[in-house]
Amino acid sequence: MQKYSALFLSGVAAFFVGCGTNSHYFTPSAYDSAKGKECFYSIKQTNANFAKISNLPMLKFVNKDNKQIVVENYKNHMLLAKYADDIVLADDTGHLVVLKNTNESDFLTYSKLGSTKVYENKFFSAIILANIKDNILALVSADNTLYAIDLDTKQVIFTHEQGTNLGQISKLANPIFVQDYIIYPTLDAKVVFFDINTQQITQNVPVGYEQFFNNILLLSNTQSSLVIVSTTKVLSLYQNNLKNIDINAKNALVKDGYIYVVTDDARLIKFDLNLQEISSVKFEFARINDMVFVDDDLYLLENNGYMIHTNTNLDQIKITKIKNYKNHKSYATSSGFYFGRYFIKF
Repeated sequence: MQKYSALFLSGVAAFFVGCGTNSHYFTPSAYDSAKGKECFYSIKQTNANFAKISNLPMLKFVNKDNKQIVVENYKNHMLLAKYADDIVLADDTGHLVVLKNTNESDFLTYSKLGSTKVYENKFFSAIILANIKDNILALVSADNTLYAIDLDTKQVIFTHEQGTNLGQISKLANPIFVQDYIIYPTLDAKVVFFDINTQQITQNVPVGYEQFFNNILLLSNTQSSLVIVSTTKVLSLYQNNLKNIDINAKNALVKDGYIYVVTDDARLIKFDLNLQEISSVKFEFARINDMVFVDDDLYLLENNGYMIHTNTNLDQIKITKIKNYKNHKSYATSSGFYFGRYFIKF
């Protein structure tokens, strides 16, 4: 892990990248048509991993696998993380609770009789990012403060006030655990490396210097790579080589050793881990709201109700117009897209 810190120090350069807007609309020349199915509920709130379902007597969340997680008694909370049988819930007032499911018949239901409270605290600011592994809980608050909590002792073992946050998007990357480190994505587009054993910050690395809404979209690691995508930059540490490029990114995914980035100007670009461009395609004037892989198929949801389907080579494109599309909150699952109170299956 020390090699990550050294390479980031020597390899990361700072660039300012501006972004623009346009008033045109995506109008493909050929497309199929389909209609979304109306649900008995609607999507109320989303983050990178979960969507909150409204208009139900019990609180429900949908994950990326389109599985529902039911929670009682925490109506105003959002689900931030799940690890094994534990879930992390937080509300806008700073309240946070970790629940463990003890109901062997249904591991996706958290109720008075079916779960126990592992940890609870009221923080100064709302917690918006979280991850949990074994007995360690990693958190990022809305005022850009980082926390690490030992769930066995209930003690806060690390807290760090990061720089000023000048705006954030809704679907941000969560902290990740890599060996004995927590890698935190901050709200001012930096990544902080925290050594759990020494309880010290080993590196605080900027990922672009755009002043407003410069956030971390993606944190992904494998045994051989670490990929970080912010709204202004992509960094890849692969086989001891650090590469970085400036890019106005809106969405990003990693699959099978490749990085797929959607840009603000509606390009979909496939990079290898050395950040060499493999292929790309441009959807003129499109605004991509969400994206998801289903096996080797990549699906994109466009702002005006077009669903774009492509293969991993980006050379086979199929576009479907969703006839009853409503531009509400959207959420991508492995089964299909939710938009408002509708769902369209792949």
